[in-house]
Amino acid sequence: MTSTLRPGLIFLCVFVVIASSELLAQVDTLDVDFYDTPLESLDSLQATDISEELGQVLNQPLSIASGAALNPRNSPNVVTVVSREEIERSGARDLIDVLRLVPGFTFALNEGGSVGLGIRGNWANEGKVLMMMDGQELNDIYSANLNFGNHYPVDLIDRIEIVRGPGSALYGGFAEYGVINIITRNPDTDRGLSFGYNFGQMAKTRGRRHRVFYVGQKWGNTSISFSSIGGSGMRSDQDHYGFYDNSLIDSLGIGAFSSLAGNSRLNPRITNFQVKAGRLSFRSIVDLYAYNDARVINENQRRRRLIKFRSNYSEFKYVYPVNDKLTLIPRFNWVVQFPQLSGLADSIIANQEDARVSRFRANFSANYAPDHRTHLIGGLEVFRDKAENNDQFVLNPLYIKEDKVTYNNLALFGQAILKRPWAHVILGARLDANSKYGAAFSPRLAITRRLNKFHFKFMISRAFRAPSIGNIARAFDGEEYEINADSTGVTSFEGTIEAERTWVQEAEIGYRLNENLILTANIFNTSTDDPIVYSFYTDSLIQSTFGEADGLLVYQNAERSGTRGFEFDVRYRHKKGYIYANYSYYDVSDKARVPAYTVSNFAFNPAERFEQEDDQLLAFSKHRLNLQACYYVADDISVNLTGSYLGMRYGYDVLLGGDVFDENNNLILPARFNVSGQLIQEKPVILANVFLRYDRLWNKRLKLGIGMYDIFNQKPAFLQPYFGLNAPLPGPSPEIIFKATWDILKFGEEDE
Repeated sequence: MTSTLRPGLIFLCVFVVIASSELLAQVDTLDVDFYDTPLESLDSLQATDISEELGQVLNQPLSIASGAALNPRNSPNVVTVVSREEIERSGARDLIDVLRLVPGFTFALNEGGSVGLGIRGNWANEGKVLMMMDGQELNDIYSANLNFGNHYPVDLIDRIEIVRGPGSALYGGFAEYGVINIITRNPDTDRGLSFGYNFGQMAKTRGRRHRVFYVGQKWGNTSISFSSIGGSGMRSDQDHYGFYDNSLIDSLGIGAFSSLAGNSRLNPRITNFQVKAGRLSFRSIVDLYAYNDARVINENQRRRRLIKFRSNYSEFKYVYPVNDKLTLIPRFNWVVQFPQLSGLADSIIANQEDARVSRFRANFSANYAPDHRTHLIGGLEVFRDKAENNDQFVLNPLYIKEDKVTYNNLALFGQAILKRPWAHVILGARLDANSKYGAAFSPRLAITRRLNKFHFKFMISRAFRAPSIGNIARAFDGEEYEINADSTGVTSFEGTIEAERTWVQEAEIGYRLNENLILTANIFNTSTDDPIVYSFYTDSLIQSTFGEADGLLVYQNAERSGTRGFEFDVRYRHKKGYIYANYSYYDVSDKARVPAYTVSNFAFNPAERFEQEDDQLLAFSKHRLNLQACYYVADDISVNLTGSYLGMRYGYDVLLGGDVFDENNNLILPARFNVSGQLIQEKPVILANVFLRYDRLWNKRLKLGIGMYDIFNQKPAFLQPYFGLNAPLPGPSPEIIFKATWDILKFGEEDE
């Protein structure tokens, strides 16, 4: 273990010493027989000296990590739970604001001007973190990406369950580094009719405007709910360098700086419908999302290219309890997605209605508890991915080389939760067999134990990242490609791609210092073989034909990558409020590194790039510190402060040169064409936000909130985590936020 991780190891050792001394000195206040108490009953118990407020954090049952209801201290992963109360009182504008406060989570710039997620120093947007909403997988089937920024409906969230670590043993090939499960408002916890409105104003443009609607009711075993969010927003109001469309370069040059105010739209529209009738349920989610491609500008320096996604997620689910020990759950899901472009010539974007991606899935699982010491889960899953497209322009958002492609996947999975006198033991595995990339096996072992004020976890997991349809279509082995006869472009390139596979070792120790305060620390080690990398490929033939800065953006398997580090989390809850703080750190100095992700000098030719820093990766700071503090001024009034410290980061930016003359003073390269790239270093920033909330106004039905995000005017930019010539995407200027929610009707005992 490197010296950089010694503080984390020392901290864990101190934890063990303190906790052990407490355990020897005190009698366990649970006062139950651990071995003879049923698993579910044991997990719901709490120590008698814990406060009600802290109990809300420690005793929330979760199923995301294990498939069975276990609280965070017994769950076989490093987990974080974000409650509706925390989201509402923070005034979060979108999911970025919420997830930024999770240890190890960072956001970075993806291709096309979208924003993706990094976790524990790893670029994780391209199918390495699975995100679900009410059990529906939200990852884009074509690219496996998630698009963040004024997208997912934070004002309709009941809670978020997060696994900071592998989840492939349960969830398959999109859950290599983590899982995010969003649970929205539902009739089990929220019955009534409400309407909300959000407004945000930056210095130079409107930040966002949302309308939020929810209705839900329950009658015995029958319930129905419908929610929606719609509106508009802007990514930023700062200046940003954009590149002219190819048809304009000859006359106008490479690109220019222009404002993102009015040119960085983030327009969401989501509806979520569910009906339950006894054991049968049906859910349908429709997600319409559009954003401006910040890279491309027109002759007026406006960003007119709009990237649109229309997604439909549907599910039928039936829960059949055979007896008090066995429950069978068949599920049928289908996802249909329509990626589209607008703002380009009709000849480029024609026939887009024919472009679609779909996934049809059937899942059958069984939960079996033969006795109170054992819980078994097993089943099988089959799904088919299909992409259809009649327009083979590379600029089309759905490039598959053929008119239609289809891939099939069969998976078997199983898990055993074994309660032993000394610990919970969780054993699980999943085997996937795919018609395109072959088989992937994902075993895991976790040992968890909760003793009064102390808990520990040891976990080792194998996970994998399944190549998506887009990865397979753009796979390139660096050998076979063809250039057009008129030398206008590359017509085809060939290659294969394999699933990447990851081993993760983790350990967590937690200690409850008193009835209101708990301290948790974890250490992790991640090693990935054959990582799938989105990279820039060029060689002498391509450069001599098209130019030094030209190449192919393709997917390839690198050799190996990984990170290691540690995370600390402190949670204090009191009847007058709460304070959460966490710190996360990662290191790669003794890990194999992917060249495209390393901090290197800027050069289009990979042979001319040399690593500048060996302990950090592009876009992600080694050190992150988050704080969330809420104080209840009165029963209905709260003041919330959130903040994040981002350590120094590296990335690439454009480098503008002047006119270039030959030895005879003849102009050979005008300044507007003299554009290259450079490695930059972003200084540390402190992103601080404040929000004031007043509940239960006007007959206790109205909630109002006002606040400001980025009160120190830091405007942290999103950096690209891999090599490429995309300028950092500026963050918004300080934004004033106003939120209102009106509970028009409450369906419950009082109304009845």
